[in-house]
Amino acid sequence: MITGAGGFIGTHLFDSLNKEHNLFRIFSPSNPASEVNSYTIDLTDRKS
Repeated sequence: MITGAGGFIGTHLFDSLNKEHNLFRIFSPSNPASEVNSYTIDLTDRKS
């Protein structure tokens, strides 16, 4: 899991690792993403 995948470092880390691995991104509900392999969840909510 890459927390902060929407930030500068997280984006570059994700892009680099995604070249050799099938990854997906997780975003907080306050910062949703509209990208492929992206999911919006709330880590503080056990049901999400």
